[in-house]
Order: sequence, then C-alpha cells, then structure tokens
Amino acid sequence: MLVACAAILIGLTGCRESEQDRIIDFDPGVYKGKKDTPLSQETLDELRSRAAIQETP
Repeated sequence: MLVACAAILIGLTGCRESEQDRIIDFDPGVYKGKKDTPLSQETLDELRSRAAIQETP
C-alpha cells in the first residue's frame, strides 16, 4: 500500500503546470524555444551606443 501511494505521488509531481509544454525532444543545433520579441529601435540604439563606448580604448 505504501509503495502504491509513493508511486502515485511521484507520478503526480511530474504533472505540475510549470512543467507542461516544455521541450523534451532535443536536436543538436536546433533551437525549439519560443521566438524572441523584436527589440525597439530605441533599445537597439542604446545597445549600439554602449558597444561603441566599450570599443574605445
């Protein structure tokens, strides 16, 4: 009886909502995650200015 309860409990822990729709089939070199949202022009300009500051010795 105790073993059966333990098995059920272990089985139910794998059914958490946070674990649903996660990728379990992996292909090397292939990204299967969600697509990134595009950055705004303002954010791109900010990143470019930071990169330019870091290039200067």
